This record gives sequence, C-alpha cells and structure tokens, in this order.
Amino acid sequence: MQTQRVHFIAKRSQRDIFGIPVLSFFFKNKYMLTLYRLTTLFLLVYAIIYGILNPTKENIFTTAVFWSIF
Repeated sequence: MQTQRVHFIAKRSQRDIFGIPVLSFFFKNKYMLTLYRLTTLFLLVYAIIYGILNPTKENIFTTAVFWSIF
C-alpha cells in the first residue's frame, strides 16, 4: 500500500495562546518553563514551612496558596 504525504503548514487560531508571539516565547522556552517550575516549587515549600512555623489562625498565606492549588 502506498501512502501519500501531505505538505502543509498548520495555521494556529488567533485565540491560541501559542499564536501570540510574546506568549509563545514565554511558554515554549525551556529556560522560562524551568523558571516557572522553580518559582512554583519555592512558593509551595515556603508555604509549607511558613505554615509549620506559624500555625495560627491569622496565617492566611498558607491557606491561600493551598486553596489556589486545589
């Protein structure tokens, strides 16, 4: 059986986040993705440590971080 190849470049929708050049750079660049991951990890670890060290009812930071995750 013989297959045919289709040669075309798919056009992205204007509403696609990767269709916007600036956002495409930020979300496809591996260094920016690593920065986002490290920032998220830092916030998570900081919220856990802050929650352990300050377990009072006035600690809204840890509550806000975990409610935003879930």
